[in-house]
Amino acid sequence: MTVTGPMVENGGIVTPANKIILSGDFVAVDSYGRSIMAELDNTFNLDSIQPLLQRAVELGLGIADLTQVEIIEIDTQSVPGMGDPTGPDGFILYPSFPNPFNAPTSISFTLPAPSEAILSVFDASGRKVTTPLNNWRNAGTFQVTFNAGGLASGNYLAMLKAGGFTHVQKLALVK
Repeated sequence: MTVTGPMVENGGIVTPANKIILSGDFVAVDSYGRSIMAELDNTFNLDSIQPLLQRAVELGLGIADLTQVEIIEIDTQSVPGMGDPTGPDGFILYPSFPNPFNAPTSISFTLPAPSEAILSVFDASGRKVTTPLNNWRNAGTFQVTFNAGGLASGNYLAMLKAGGFTHVQKLALVK
C-alpha cells in the first residue's frame, strides 16, 4: 500500500504522508493506514472504516490486530530517487549492482561507526524473503551478494538497518 496522502494542511502548507506500508496481511495494512490517516487528517473519521475492517476479518481476509502481524513503514523520502541515500553521520546504502539483475546482485553500504547491520529483502507483498546479513560490523564499506536464484521475477525491496539508520532501495529481478 502506498499512502501519498492524506494531504495535510499544517499552518497553510499542504504535504502528503509519503509512506509505503508493507505487510503480508492486507487487513492489517488497511488498519495501519487508518491510524496514519487519523493522525494526519483531522477530517478523517476513524469509525467510518471500522465496519469494513471488521467484515474483512469475519471473512477471513486478515487480522486487524496490529500486535499480531509485522508492519513495515517506509518513508518514501528515503527511497532512491526520492531522497538522499546518505544517512545521518555518514551511513550510506549504495545502489545495488547490477539492477535490474538476473540472480545475484551486490549491495554495498558504508558504516561510519561499528554497529549491528541487518540487511533484509522483502517481496512486493511485504513478506521477508531473506536476510542476507544480520551481524555486527566494524566501521567501513561492505558488500553483500544477494542471490535470488530461487525467487520469481519481480520487484523486491532491500532494507538496511544499522545504528539507528534505515534505508530502502528497490531491486528488480528479471529472469
